[in-house]
Amino acid sequence: MKSFEIQSHILPSRIYGIDFSGAKDAGKKIWVAGGRIEGNVVNIEECWRASELHGAGNERERCLTALRGFIAKETDSAIGIDFPFGLPLAMVKEKSWEDFVIRFPEHYGSAGDFREKCKKAALDSVIAAYATSCALHDHFAVEINKNYCIEGYVFV
Repeated sequence: MKSFEIQSHILPSRIYGIDFSGAKDAGKKIWVAGGRIEGNVVNIEECWRASELHGAGNERERCLTALRGFIAKETDSAIGIDFPFGLPLAMVKEKSWEDFVIRFPEHYGSAGDFREKCKKAALDSVIAAYATSCALHDHFAVEINKNYCIEGYVFV
């Protein structure tokens, strides 16, 4: 076995933190903070919405393309990304996250199976919300969803 001696420790020239969002208007919701390491301190020097990146905008695909380009160009930087992770409540029947992870292979045979069950659970929750709004005659929901709500019934 070879041993290696570390001659020097190379620190990144810049540090970035990205608060990520996969929303349709991701450019408005993704924030990027950047700074430099000075001694044992990170000094934040800038903070901006991802929509301000070159070629970005608020629309998700344009924004994410610009964000990938930004990250790819920052070869001398350290970048941390905070990805929100959530599942429809109907997908998690276990009482703890650990139990959910342990039982995951029992419930889902493949990535495709998991994806399809997530889509179905999300759609079911949207339908239930529409049904509740229509049944309660929620003025806002009925006005927004008037094409789906007829006499207390939901049509999707």
